[in-house]
Amino acid sequence: MSQYHAESPYAFSPGTTNLQQRAIFRIFLLLLGIYALDAGYAVFAQRHLYGDASWFLVKIMSTGSVTSFYTDFFHQFYYSRFVSYWLTQAPTVIALHLGVHGAQLLSWILGSTYFGLKLASLVICYKLLDDGKKLFVVFPLFGLFAGTINSDIYIVTETHVAVSFLWPIAILLTKHERIGPVAKYLGFFGILAASFTYESWAFFSPLLMVAGYLNARRLDGKQRSTIGAMSVLLLVPLCVNWAAILFPRDPTNEAGFVQGVISVFTGTLNHIATWHVTALASTLAVLLFALFMLAKREMLRATLYGWLLWPVVLILAIAPPLHFLMYHNGLVFGYSIVDRGFGGLAIQLILLVLYIGASGTKALDLRSAIKASASVLVALAVGQVASQILATRAWVHALDVTKATLATEHGSIPCSVIDRRSSSTGRVAPSTIMCSWWAYPMSVLFAKAGMVQSILAPPNLVFQPFNPLDAGSLPRFLYGGPDYAKYTATLGSSFTLHLGERASFTSGSEKVVMLRRGFSQPEPWATWTDGDVAKMHVCLENLAKMRSLRLTFEMIPFVTLSQPDRQISVVLPSGTAARWDFHYPDVKPGSRSLTISENDWPASGCGDITFHMLGAVRSPLELGMSGDPRKLGFALIAVSVTK
Repeated sequence: MSQYHAESPYAFSPGTTNLQQRAIFRIFLLLLGIYALDAGYAVFAQRHLYGDASWFLVKIMSTGSVTSFYTDFFHQFYYSRFVSYWLTQAPTVIALHLGVHGAQLLSWILGSTYFGLKLASLVICYKLLDDGKKLFVVFPLFGLFAGTINSDIYIVTETHVAVSFLWPIAILLTKHERIGPVAKYLGFFGILAASFTYESWAFFSPLLMVAGYLNARRLDGKQRSTIGAMSVLLLVPLCVNWAAILFPRDPTNEAGFVQGVISVFTGTLNHIATWHVTALASTLAVLLFALFMLAKREMLRATLYGWLLWPVVLILAIAPPLHFLMYHNGLVFGYSIVDRGFGGLAIQLILLVLYIGASGTKALDLRSAIKASASVLVALAVGQVASQILATRAWVHALDVTKATLATEHGSIPCSVIDRRSSSTGRVAPSTIMCSWWAYPMSVLFAKAGMVQSILAPPNLVFQPFNPLDAGSLPRFLYGGPDYAKYTATLGSSFTLHLGERASFTSGSEKVVMLRRGFSQPEPWATWTDGDVAKMHVCLENLAKMRSLRLTFEMIPFVTLSQPDRQISVVLPSGTAARWDFHYPDVKPGSRSLTISENDWPASGCGDITFHMLGAVRSPLELGMSGDPRKLGFALIAVSVTK
């Protein structure tokens, strides 16, 4: 029974809901089903392992516990996000201890949990909505199809969990009918739990407090007290997450989140192949929905229907998959990482403001609202899901060639070699999907029959989950496996330089695995450094016997008229350093040599040679030469070993 005052202008007429609610429910089931099919395909293909999730699964199988990123919870709780990790990983951890030890089955459980939380949130939203307001389920549906789906490829991001809490709590705070005791206490618990999901709650909380305050003013009795108490409790996620923003665990994460929102639109200034089309389609859909919600006059609504709605509906359904098919070579899965700020925060805030404004409004034409929301939502869902399915197909192809590579190669191998096994030119290049730091855990997870004989080595890593060159640091599963015997037996050969050998660092060469931090992707003629520091790992054969060896580096410095000098400090494991100077117009291939004695080198025979670029390192883009954003130091062509 509603606790509205009888004279409230916000009350809804129950006589308008029967036929329309059935239509709403069918639309809701249709969209839920469309998304469930997309999610099911992604989970079956194990696309959810893209990014951090592959490493999380390896850690779960190795430690038997949920991932955590704090050493002292009492002092670091505010940025721990521990609720997100427990909700998404606990089912997999439980399954592991109950006897499920296969990587594939555990992966399916992990992926089902990631996507299942989003589906469960939508069902809860529909259940919580008052009988006369089921139409408002369009808001969380827009939150999915115009929001978080843009980063579904990166389903591991905690923004998905944060939004899964957002809409049920928003609906509770704006309820007009009585809140039952179960829903009430779950609401209190949900607000506290949401505090430790993601920092986006620093922005959600104040808007939800406003929504609760406005709703409480219209109510009386226990309902008013309940809504008021929930509004006050929102101070917890507000304070916790502002603390996490002001004192972050990883400042680059926060900066990347903001830059991701901006890049959605700045990308449109570049070539059409780089457009974030799914995010742009989402923006268009939300703007149209906002126009419809704000339109008061029937004439304006008629204009929206006649001149704007249907052309836009067609664009929403066709543009995302069409762009994917036409510009697959220009697309990278990394868009899903940078778009998490757009879909997980910016879009949600816009929808939340619209929802708060609509939640207390009487003058909604429900028939028009159903028609508009159905057409826009279904079109957007079709376009987004079609694009997601194409992305999953690209993932399946990349995973297939990755598995084939891991089953036939030996030792540490350059990640870029997987492109050689890609027989199709009509797909996203597998290296653009796989060749980042998660290539390491994926090499372990997808080893045939648990026998690891090769590990993909991506270039220019900022983060390394484990050291593939150190047999002692390789992951070991709690309940047995994997077997690294074949891998460790051949590990040294890829990094070893023999007397008289000339090792090239062109694309396809097995020696590019020696290039570690600070080197870019190998090219057909050489490999450029990218940044202030570059490092290569080298094993020297017969150094102890020869007493000393000479390494000759064939290279080209990046010197130009506007950047005429390049100084490079070369540091050996012993600390011994050499300095190489290059001056414009010395831009032809040349050589520099190092004489390495047994005192300069570790007794194991393997060590790192580090190159420090002295002075400013600027990119061709910064120098106005081209669109290349890499901060180039020098291009390494080859290294020769002589007496």
